[in-house]
Amino acid sequence: MSGFGGVFAAVMISIIFASVVTVMTNISASSALLSHSAMQPIERSEPHIEGGEFSGDAFFVNITMLGSKPVRISDLRYADLFVVYTHEGGRISERLVYGEGWTISSVMTGGVAGEAVNPINLEAGTGLWDPGETVCIAITPTVPFSGGVWAVLLALPDGSVCSRSFGG
Repeated sequence: MSGFGGVFAAVMISIIFASVVTVMTNISASSALLSHSAMQPIERSEPHIEGGEFSGDAFFVNITMLGSKPVRISDLRYADLFVVYTHEGGRISERLVYGEGWTISSVMTGGVAGEAVNPINLEAGTGLWDPGETVCIAITPTVPFSGGVWAVLLALPDGSVCSRSFGG
């Protein structure tokens, strides 16, 4: 019996050793994969404010998507838009929600109205804001703008930010 017990113990030790080596190999491979993915920069969109004006009761801002990453129109509900302006001599700062305080009023590609790739459907909330496209956003302040300097900041869900001030 002692011969069989020795063989049994050797087999068990071999199985345990093989299992440990397999687990360590998997951990090492996973660690290398995580390390490699952590070194990769996060690709972000690159919005750039081209211009803006106040007309009637709204601010209109043209923003062009630069770079190579598009933004889903459905993700704009997660964006933060801030506008700062004056009302009767006081400064007003507001965070507005997409669809309520601000919306896309038009889309241009290369200075021409419309687009051909991943078209934006504002009613359905679908499509992509692709690189090279300029959206005109309409921002409706909650109180009337008294004139003077105003500013807008847009932070998209992927962490990209653009801002600009106007007037004065």
